[in-house]
Amino acid sequence: MNILVNDIPTYYRDEGQGKVLLMLHGWGSDLTTFNNLTTWAMSSYRVVRLDLPGFGITPLNDQSGWSAEDYAKFVQEFLEKLEINEVELLLGHSMGGRIAIQAVAGGYIKTRKLALLASHGIVENSLRNGFWAAVAKTGKLATLVLPEFWRQGLRRRLYSRLGVSDYVSADKAQKETFKKLISEDLRTTAKKIKIPTLLIYGSEDLETPARYGESFERSIATSRLWVIRGADHFVHISAFTKVTARLKEFLSS
Repeated sequence: MNILVNDIPTYYRDEGQGKVLLMLHGWGSDLTTFNNLTTWAMSSYRVVRLDLPGFGITPLNDQSGWSAEDYAKFVQEFLEKLEINEVELLLGHSMGGRIAIQAVAGGYIKTRKLALLASHGIVENSLRNGFWAAVAKTGKLATLVLPEFWRQGLRRRLYSRLGVSDYVSADKAQKETFKKLISEDLRTTAKKIKIPTLLIYGSEDLETPARYGESFERSIATSRLWVIRGADHFVHISAFTKVTARLKEFLSS
């Protein structure tokens, strides 16, 4: 289904009946990342998910890029279009977790409970998160003397090692969005969250390691952290049974 939100044709799915579960996907993904979770939940809940602007088939034409707060405001307007005033659970994976934190802390989305799966939103003083200040500029300049096909290959390998290889194929709006999102540290913002919050991370996640969950657990007084051994960044897929069991417990508490 499609709906026009702020002149953006937004692709979404609205399935099941009952209290609303809203799901926000991560960077480089789309609403299909939640296919299995939706099948599991829609027998008891109304599950709403969407392709966030710039991903899936929902476009983002703002060349200046969007911040987490821009996305939070957009999701608020999306819910208003669907005449949804409150959700039972707001669930965000990775980048979707960033948006969910901003949405709840900023009062853009009213939800009874919050679930953050491998949520990003931590900025560390490391090569990975210092990428934009150092590598994106100096690394690019350092390859200018090479033939074009060598430069592209070298940059791709460099970005891949930093875990941001999706940046290479992104358009301008996505690149500017990426730079804005990766520079935002939401630990202070997260302190404003006062609702029950479930934090789920995988022990083998290299994108958003479990220590991110530990940081958010310290920031959100009403949160509980659960680290799943052997699970990777897509914890809702690699540890589906364990995640759904914990979500069921969380929703019924």
